[in-house]
Amino acid sequence: MKNRKVTNQEREEVLRRAREGGPRNLQKIIARDLKLSPDTVRAIEAQAGLRRNPGHVVSAAEEKEIVSLMMENHGQPYISEVLKIPVGAVREIMTKYRHRQARGASGHQYYFSKLELRAIARDLREAQRVVARKWRVTVPWVKEFQNIRRQTYRNAEPAPFLPKVEDLLRLLRTLLPNDIPFDARRDEAAVEGLMQGVGTFISLPDKYAKGIRARFGVALSMLRREQNGEWIH
Repeated sequence: MKNRKVTNQEREEVLRRAREGGPRNLQKIIARDLKLSPDTVRAIEAQAGLRRNPGHVVSAAEEKEIVSLMMENHGQPYISEVLKIPVGAVREIMTKYRHRQARGASGHQYYFSKLELRAIARDLREAQRVVARKWRVTVPWVKEFQNIRRQTYRNAEPAPFLPKVEDLLRLLRTLLPNDIPFDARRDEAAVEGLMQGVGTFISLPDKYAKGIRARFGVALSMLRREQNGEWIH
């Protein structure tokens, strides 16, 4: 099964089934049927340029826009948000054209010799000594302070995805297609009921729960105005 030479017929069968796709032609199933390892199947597909999950395919126009924004010194997050393109796809294009980017600008690829890297490390150590002298602390304290800040950043809990008011409004339209069966005085209680429903699926920290609670309230108010003919959407 492993460490054996793959015949041309087996290679053609792997590529045929990979192009055909479908749940019966997954890599592990092809490997099982042809008595190959999944890594071998994966390597055969890669050599042929086949990608199982190509993701977002960047068009020529999008590629031009990415390069234009990169040359304006914008980074991956900004470009991805503005053009609505996944960060990974933006990164690939920036890597492809980074040789065009000016030194010191976002996306430029730096190349340093070992001597230059040692000089950079020396300058950083000197900067730590300058900070220590300025604030009358020891250099180890400055290093520990940097490590704590770096570790705090790495351990920071990522913010959960919070739906926009427009998304919650569409949800309420689906739940209440005809009319809101209660008056405005009960909106707060209704929002609390919606939050309890959300809480059965995910647990949100208080600061995020307050945010989604407020958005539910705004969405419910918008729906009421819309159904009363006051809101033109």
